[in-house]
Amino acid sequence: MPKDEAYWKRKLEELEIDMSSKTTQKSAIPNPTPASNPTSQPSEAPTLQGIYQQSRAWFETLPTPGKGAVILGGSILALSVVRTLVQVVTFSLSFGLFLVLAYGAYRFFSKANSDH
Repeated sequence: MPKDEAYWKRKLEELEIDMSSKTTQKSAIPNPTPASNPTSQPSEAPTLQGIYQQSRAWFETLPTPGKGAVILGGSILALSVVRTLVQVVTFSLSFGLFLVLAYGAYRFFSKANSDH
């Protein structure tokens, strides 16, 4: 019985240490919406600054290989977005040029038909 009791006491102490370290980490992140401001946004709608601070705090807790993986994944995602934007702009310019040429051809052939 004493062994079992000692085991649970040790587990309880570990849990208390874990919870106190988490509340210390949480209190290190400033609250983006102070409670003293009654007109602030509700907690259901986080601000961009709050999301950034939470993401930064999460990133800081990652081990070095995890940070590298997040940076690599973010870079790949950013390059993918840039590539997609370039493709949309290229398509828009190509389609616009096609419309201008089609309109020119229409005007040319409609004028040629009206002359005959």
